Order: sequence, then structure tokens, then C-alpha cells
Amino acid sequence: MKQKSFFSILSLAAMSACLFSCNLMANSQTKQGGMQGNVIMETAEPTIELTFPAKGQEVTIVKPAVLNYMMAMKEQAKGIENDYIFNDLNGDKVKIADYYRPSYHDDRAKKIPLVFDALGFAEGTTYQVKLSTNENMDGAEVYETTSPYVTVENLYANQTYYWQVSSGDVQSEISSFKTDCNVRMITADYVSNIRDMGGHLVKGGKRIKQGLIFRGGEIVYETYKDSKNGDTHSKTLSDEAIDVMLNEMKIGMEVDFRGATEANNITESDLKTYGHGDVSYYRYSIGGYGSAITSNSHFAELKQLFLDFGNAENRHVYFHCWGGADRTGTIGFLLGGLLGMSYTDLVIDYETTSFARNFRPHDSKGAYWDFPGLISTLKNTTGYYEGMEISEVIKNWLINSLGLSEEQVETIKANLLED
Repeated sequence: MKQKSFFSILSLAAMSACLFSCNLMANSQTKQGGMQGNVIMETAEPTIELTFPAKGQEVTIVKPAVLNYMMAMKEQAKGIENDYIFNDLNGDKVKIADYYRPSYHDDRAKKIPLVFDALGFAEGTTYQVKLSTNENMDGAEVYETTSPYVTVENLYANQTYYWQVSSGDVQSEISSFKTDCNVRMITADYVSNIRDMGGHLVKGGKRIKQGLIFRGGEIVYETYKDSKNGDTHSKTLSDEAIDVMLNEMKIGMEVDFRGATEANNITESDLKTYGHGDVSYYRYSIGGYGSAITSNSHFAELKQLFLDFGNAENRHVYFHCWGGADRTGTIGFLLGGLLGMSYTDLVIDYETTSFARNFRPHDSKGAYWDFPGLISTLKNTTGYYEGMEISEVIKNWLINSLGLSEEQVETIKANLLED
């Protein structure tokens, strides 16, 4: 499947002028009365040189606080004999409380600058920046700028990108860079806690396909109050967010775990009502953690949800509750675990919600969260035995509780894992 990158262009007039002037002064020389100096004049032959990222450079797609946490968790995991079973995380010394910043939006994708030197061009020249996932630049996204840089975000994890800049008949060489293998966060204006379920390495060396299934917070176009308990649900879905979710993420199905009044009794997605997108809407008012595993009143809905996950290449799925933490975190754990993510990566995915200002440690029970209860319930209801792989534990639950066949489960896994 062809992958598509998501971009946003940031134009800062003052910075652009400064960067443009400094680059020209540093890289061009002119002759005036037989002397060389720093006078900015057009060179004989205009050239474009790509400067950042350097060719072959690896760039990180998450913000520093998130990166530091993930690196600490990965380092801790090096001492785990088998990380595909429930384990003690090698002493479990890495604490999310030491990394998350409650007043920052660290749940957004990191912006990556693409910087170039354009020498010998008139001020105000327009440049075309192309970015592609293949070397021949087929299907490249093209963005225009009058500045010597653009910024891109929402990039795929573990992906090599190729880029080139041109203006008129002048073009740069094609350069490349690679994104790292961290969690792929998505920026969609005020919608919080959006993450791609794909990109994770699973047992056997395959990766979960990216760009198909996303988890996140609620999407609300108009602020409202819950008629039952008075909670305010603020607007998150701007026109910019609609554009990202429909045209970049290409969401075709919204699965909502909120209650009726919590969801303002809507019967169709705000992406359809206000964005006019072809988006189907399903509301499954499930609980989180252990109750999601044992409450058979929602088993038929959850069975259909996992079948829809398996069909996500045809209709991309966005699933959420209010903050994308507990109910959403439970389903994210079940899906990731089924597909073969390590226990460390499952804990990372769960705790990363903390960077969306919803503190969620995996090692304690709080007023709203109970990750230990999820694990104990899975062990008590799935025929679990010591050393049983997490993927098998969840597969047993899907078959014995939800009623999926083994063939259906294996089809879901095959459809969501890269070849």
C-alpha cells in the first residue's frame, strides 16, 4: 500500500528574511571594483543546495520529553528475557511521572524543518519543495514557499523520505532522510492524543501497518454540556483538523466509546455533519479496563469492531472516548497485544497518553485508571498460564468471549501486519 505523508507549511516572514539573507551572505561572493565582499547580488548561475536534514540523516518525529521517556523504556527493556509475555519490566524503574509535562502539548507531532540554500535568486522567488516516499519522486507532495525552508509533520515512523527543491528550470539534487522508530503522533489542531496504531515492531520482525487505525481524544465541532452530569465538552474539531482527518488520515469510520449524553446524543460523525466526509459512525458505550473484558452486553459490538479493524485498509478507523485514555487505552492495548507488540511497547503506548495531559501510570490504580486491573482480568478470564504470550492471551479472549473464529483472528492479524 502506498504510504502518504502529512504536512503543514509554516511561514514566518521575519525569520524567512533573516535566514534568506544570512544564507546568501554566507554562501555567495561577488566582485565589485575588483574586490570581493558580502554584498548580496545575483550569482551568474542560480543554484539550490539542500542543507537539513543532511543526506541519510535520521530525524526524530516526537518531542524531546516523549523521546527521553521512550529511550529510557527501551533501555530498560534490554534486560528482559522475554518481553512478549507479562513481566516485571526489568524492575520497572522508569516512571512516566519523571517525563511528562502537564502544561505542555507534547502529544503533538514534532515539526521537522527542511532547509535549503537558494543562491542567485531574486528576493521573493517562489520555490517548490517536493517530498516523497520513493526515490523517483512519484506521487510527491509539492509545497510552494518563498522562504528557504518548510516544516513538515505527521511523518510516518521508520520511513525513508526523499526531497527536492526547484524554482523554474533550476532544481537541487534529490536528498533523503529517515524517520526514527518511535510512536507516530498526529497533529490535527486541537484534537488531542492522536496516535497511529501502526509502525510498531512486533514479534517475528514485522511492523504494524501505518495510516490505517488511529486512537485519540473526542472530536467536537461545537462546545456542549453533558445533559446528565453537566461536564463541558469543548470544541476541538476546527476546519484545519477536519482537513487533516479527512484528507490526510483519510478517516472513513469513527468509533465512539462515550455514553449517549456524554456524546451529546449524536447519531453521525461531526466529520460528516460539518466536514461532509464519507464517515460512518458507531457508538459503543463500553467501560474501560477489566469491565471491557467481562461485560458481555458489549461483546457483539466489540466483535464487530475487531472485524472492522481487520478491514481498515478499505476504511480507515478512528476510535476514541473523551480523552483517549482509559476506554480507548484498553482497546489500544488489546489490538496492539493481539498483533504482537512487546509488553514494553504496550506500556509505552498506554502511558504516552500522559503527554496529552491525562496522567496514566501503568503501575497503579487511580480514580479513573486501572491498568493493573486490566492485566489481572485478562489473566483470570482467558485460560492464562505462566509464560503465555500476550498475543495468545488476547486471541483466546477474542475467540472464547467475543465469538470470533480462529480464522477471523488470523485474518485480522495478516491484514494489519506488513509483509
